[in-house]
Amino acid sequence: MTRITATVDEQGRLTLPQDLARQLRAGQTIVIDLDLPPPATAPKPFAAFIGLLPPLDVDSATYYRRERGHEDQQMTPQTHPALDLVALSEKPDLTVEEVEQAACAVAGNADAAREFMRRPNWELGGKTPEEAVQQGEGQHVIGILAQVAGV
Repeated sequence: MTRITATVDEQGRLTLPQDLARQLRAGQTIVIDLDLPPPATAPKPFAAFIGLLPPLDVDSATYYRRERGHEDQQMTPQTHPALDLVALSEKPDLTVEEVEQAACAVAGNADAAREFMRRPNWELGGKTPEEAVQQGEGQHVIGILAQVAGV
């Protein structure tokens, strides 16, 4: 095996010694084995940011309750209207108005609740929550709201 030294110019072209280049024929292939350092990966800013954060000493729900100043607040239907969803999920014949009020409690405003009620939902097979309630599937809609509310 012959060892050669080649250089790479500014354009990234490999230059062989002239005596070796004269021995090669046009189109001839040369195999060069190199030990290259691993390629630099693009920085991932979000992962770098998360890596700088200290681990939480509690679960995320407790952490955010603390951040908002609600850590010691008892969760009741008055302080957390989405808890009414539990009672609604046990009611057999829900009306569109009842479900829309529950959606308003979860979303925090009537416009978002109306949008939720009138937008097709893949969990309801493409039906809108309003259509699902009218077809007797109100508990399923309440279940979706409970998932959103974290109840």
